[in-house]
This record gives sequence, C-alpha cells and structure tokens, in this order.
Amino acid sequence: MAINFAAHTLRAVLRTFGKPVAYTPPGGEPVPVTGRFRRKPVAVSVDGQVEVVDTAPTVLVALAGAPVAPAIPFPDGLEPAEGGAFTIGGKAYEVEQVQPDDASGALCMLREL
Repeated sequence: MAINFAAHTLRAVLRTFGKPVAYTPPGGEPVPVTGRFRRKPVAVSVDGQVEVVDTAPTVLVALAGAPVAPAIPFPDGLEPAEGGAFTIGGKAYEVEQVQPDDASGALCMLREL
C-alpha cells in the first residue's frame, strides 16, 4: 500500500498550525472547521524566471472525509465555494477562488470584507 504523503502533510499542517474558523456557504449557516490562515505576502516564482509577490490572504482547509483529526474537516456534502465566506479571528473574508488538491484539502483565496 502506497503512502499518501500529501494527506499526511495536510494533517500535520492543520494539527500544528490550524485554528478554528467558521465557513458560511452562500445562503447558508456558519459551520466550524479548522483552517491554516495566511495573510503575509509570499514571493512566488513563475516558471523559475519571474518572481512576483502574492498578497492575497488564503486559508487551507480539509474537505469532508480527510483524516485530519483532531482538526475539523468540512462536513459531508459541503465544500468551500466562491461567494462563501470565512470568519477568521473576528474578520470576514469572501472566497474568491478554491483550489482543491489531491490530499482532500483545498486552498481558498480570500478577499477581506
């Protein structure tokens, strides 16, 4: 049986750096999940030649079924979606883009409201 290193990494990141956040789907009620929030600018290399600075806040979350306990993944039947919102540290952020990965996680690009 192959080891899914991406899933182990997601679990380790959320267990170590994750904090309680609330996700509110468009037209729905807030649900608690664990997320790894990042607000600081990050230098990103484009094709190894051009470096740009990404300043958009992001939150990394686990999708339903991800083995991340004691972190809290999204509940069954719910995934982060554009137009949804996260409340993190008392501030509201709208989801502008969702980038799912192969490890039952998703990186959400946010915009502060």
